[in-house]
Amino acid sequence: MTADSTPMHAASMRDAERGKHYSLLAKVVLLALPLLCVACQSNPPVHAPMHQQATPTDWSVVMDDAREAYGAGRYDLATELAQESLVLASSQHGADSPQAGSAANMLAVSQLATADFASAEANFEKAIEILADSPGIDPSSIGSLYNNLAEVHRQQGGHAQALPLYEEALRIVRSAYGAFHESTLRATAALALAHHSVRNLDAAEPLYEEAISGLERMYGPSSPDLSTLLANQADLLSIRGRNAEAKSLLLRVLSIEEATKGASHPDVASTLNTLGVVLASEGDSTGALDAYLRALEIRRTALGEDHPMVATVLSNIGTVYRDTGRLDQAMSALTQAAEILEARFGREHEDALLIRRELAKLQGEAWQG
Repeated sequence: MTADSTPMHAASMRDAERGKHYSLLAKVVLLALPLLCVACQSNPPVHAPMHQQATPTDWSVVMDDAREAYGAGRYDLATELAQESLVLASSQHGADSPQAGSAANMLAVSQLATADFASAEANFEKAIEILADSPGIDPSSIGSLYNNLAEVHRQQGGHAQALPLYEEALRIVRSAYGAFHESTLRATAALALAHHSVRNLDAAEPLYEEAISGLERMYGPSSPDLSTLLANQADLLSIRGRNAEAKSLLLRVLSIEEATKGASHPDVASTLNTLGVVLASEGDSTGALDAYLRALEIRRTALGEDHPMVATVLSNIGTVYRDTGRLDQAMSALTQAAEILEARFGREHEDALLIRRELAKLQGEAWQG
């Protein structure tokens, strides 16, 4: 659930988001990026559907539209466009062409953002099968493919499957470029997130520091390229009880993201959710609730009512209501969260079970009261 993937702790659900991934963490941010992606605009152009065109659009034109939609947080549109790009690439260049592999990766990244894990996994595997042996594909792209596939497993709690994929991605780019290349630093950040997700914080923290230090030297301290990584580091600091440092980092991230992506971008919601976790741990229930409610509004609009990241923030809202004695509102929010997770993952999903147990406790308290 963005880095939304550690089990629910006493206070709040952590967002494994962007990552952010989808069990109960506080913000793990989506490090999986579209293969060969270029800078994205906020307003993707809209081209006519294929059946309305006199001549088919080149696959790369539709691919660029998909990238722009993804960068603007319009993940459903990105999925639709990436699927069209894959059909065109397969028709124009062949189903096993590098063009089809790149389109399959873009489609999988978009599907991952909408929590369509089975489809994302299949398309990442297809992209790896096509591109791993294709001539002219650079090692950084191959490393990105392994990181993306690892992210599918991580967001579903499959940490044992994810870790070796992250390690393989880092091995590939480090061997090709050395320790201080941008691709190596990004793969280092992804491996840090893998350790972070299972609370192996002693391994994660130095990896985050290495990646942040290198990328700050490349891009400067206010670059949007750093925002996800800084937010993940803030979550780690919060887990370790270093809330003042965590809050300072999150406010920095929020400023960067609102300026570069807009106030309604899903990444802003991820940062707000993590900020809410930090504020709640400090006893600032009012500040936490404000952050969570804003995150909820953004996620419902951008991701849909039934997205697992919506469940994460609903669970956090329920926790604040519980802690402030508003049991009816707490049970309402937690019930909605459980129903979303059960519909997506089944009644035996560990996060849904955690929420149901909390609901049973609250119902008992309400009856006694």
